[in-house]
Amino acid sequence: MKNEENISCGLSEHKTHMCALQAAGNTAELQRLSSHPTVTCGVCGAKANRADNVCTPAGVFDDEQIA
Repeated sequence: MKNEENISCGLSEHKTHMCALQAAGNTAELQRLSSHPTVTCGVCGAKANRADNVCTPAGVFDDEQIA
């Protein structure tokens, strides 16, 4: 994931997005929200379990693509 502490999607939920958690140094929550990634962010490239944890869901992938 790129260092995107200055990027905000403008959504009120941004504080729960992977880039905001990274900027806040919340590694435990980052690990929990990316333990079984199914989506990637089109802005920073973060992988997350759910689309609502990234600013711009850009790709959904299956287990074969994650390895």
